[in-house]
Amino acid sequence: MDLKWMLAATAMLLGLGASAQSSLGALGSASDAAQRVYDQGVQQPADTIYDLNAVEVQPEFPGGTEAMYQYLQNAIHYPDQAVKDSVGGKVYVVFVVGSNGKVRDAKVRRGVRQDIDAEALRAVMAMPDWTPGKFADKPVATRFTLPISFTW
Repeated sequence: MDLKWMLAATAMLLGLGASAQSSLGALGSASDAAQRVYDQGVQQPADTIYDLNAVEVQPEFPGGTEAMYQYLQNAIHYPDQAVKDSVGGKVYVVFVVGSNGKVRDAKVRRGVRQDIDAEALRAVMAMPDWTPGKFADKPVATRFTLPISFTW
């Protein structure tokens, strides 16, 4: 009986040794991965998005506000069905002018109807690059809300 107990104890110790060895192996590879991240440097956080009233210099459409409304007037095609149904109104589109000036993340905050909302989004996403907003003399991503009126 003592021999069986010794064999069982030896088997348990061998099993613990094997699991301890695999844990050390796992720690080693995790440590190697951490070292690679450290060697490559810390990554910059994603673009922080500022509200329009928080930036020191607001983003600007090329040519200014007048040019933006002229662009919208030329770019927007009133949906045929909305004209037939005599539907109009104001669509509020929220989007981000990135620190690189590109328009992104556009969505309808308050819309009129699916076809009209889709046209407003299409026109906003097709806008040329803006001059980005600035905070502490650095370009920053800025959230912008644009009301677009659909009238015939």
